[in-house]
Amino acid sequence: MCVSLVGCSASIPLLPSSARVLAPSPAVGWASGGASVRLEAADGMRFLAPVRATFDGLAAEVTATGADGLAIVAVTPAHAAGVVDVRVVVAAGTPYERRFTLPGAFTYVPSA
Repeated sequence: MCVSLVGCSASIPLLPSSARVLAPSPAVGWASGGASVRLEAADGMRFLAPVRATFDGLAAEVTATGADGLAIVAVTPAHAAGVVDVRVVVAAGTPYERRFTLPGAFTYVPSA
């Protein structure tokens, strides 16, 4: 069985159990939000639509960076300064949904 990639009509096999999301880059942004943070796939991971990302539970706007599904860009929401978890859900709301948590992966710094 297959599901579609973000921004693509192609399909790929379901994610292997080894699939993972790498640490965000950059891993620091202003408390006012608006930072474009790249999240990359590894070990057979693909970002399968629909994709959701949150920073400490706050929704981030997610866009695809390529039709291959190997990376996304999430725009950070505003948040108080501090270290937060980043969570990514792929194939959200489908029977193929997978959740990934990156504990303490992003740091908000006071806005200038």
